[in-house]
Amino acid sequence: MCTDTDHTLRHVENGDLEELLELYRHLHPRDPLPIVNARLRAQWRQMLADDNMHILVAVADAGLVASCTLVLVRNLTHGARPYGLIENVVTRAEMRRRGYGRQVVEGALAIAWQNDCYKVMLMTGNASALQFYEHCGFELGVKTGLVAYPRGIN
Repeated sequence: MCTDTDHTLRHVENGDLEELLELYRHLHPRDPLPIVNARLRAQWRQMLADDNMHILVAVADAGLVASCTLVLVRNLTHGARPYGLIENVVTRAEMRRRGYGRQVVEGALAIAWQNDCYKVMLMTGNASALQFYEHCGFELGVKTGLVAYPRGIN
């Protein structure tokens, strides 16, 4: 539960694009901000229209303070039940340790369970975040994560 009582958890909206991109700077500070052009706006509209993609945000007086993305993946195993992938979990640096990150992750998990997912997975490159994810309900050591990148990109 967030300690700040004046906040909201919701899905992103069309007008949130620029503020969400700024929030992502707290996730990847060295990444340049993408140019908001017609191509990016078209991709944004596709993301918003995708019923299997859920971008949740915690909103407080400071604006968007935390976010995470849940993607529901159709599946033919486990009784043809889908599974979920969580990515891009981020909280503004100055707003951390107030429960916002946990709120968006738990919101994503609730959506996954409502959609009959048999599991939800996430990966993190931040070892200090492992305890946070355990408190959100994730278990360490169940699977091993691997990542592949196009040659020369990482």
